[in-house]
Amino acid sequence: MRKAAQPRRLLLVVRASMLALVAGHASGQGRDPAARGLDAFVHLPAAAAPGALLPVQIEVRGFPTIAETVPLGGATIEAAWDPEKLGKGVSGAPPAVRATADASGRAHLEVPVPEGAERELSLLIALRSGTHA
Repeated sequence: MRKAAQPRRLLLVVRASMLALVAGHASGQGRDPAARGLDAFVHLPAAAAPGALLPVQIEVRGFPTIAETVPLGGATIEAAWDPEKLGKGVSGAPPAVRATADASGRAHLEVPVPEGAERELSLLIALRSGTHA
């Protein structure tokens, strides 16, 4: 008898979830692809020569729900060198580089590497999709 009660509860949870989903779409609310956050996968070389262009590949994904990710086409990506890591004798970093993700949430940036002696630098990457950053 206990086993029969468990499937009924599970069925009620599924029905309630489906009703909430239908109610949200029926009220005209669009689904926000980054409602629960956004994330990026970044691929770049470990080293680059001063004055060279650093190739950066990025895939931006949004979380419309806590358990689902979708590509964030149209997301804005900006990459800039951390001014605190530039080192002595470097007056300024090259300007930030911006790109817009394609429909697959992917973008390619060519970031100029600051001139100067060999040192460890930090690249700061910012993501924005709608009101989410």
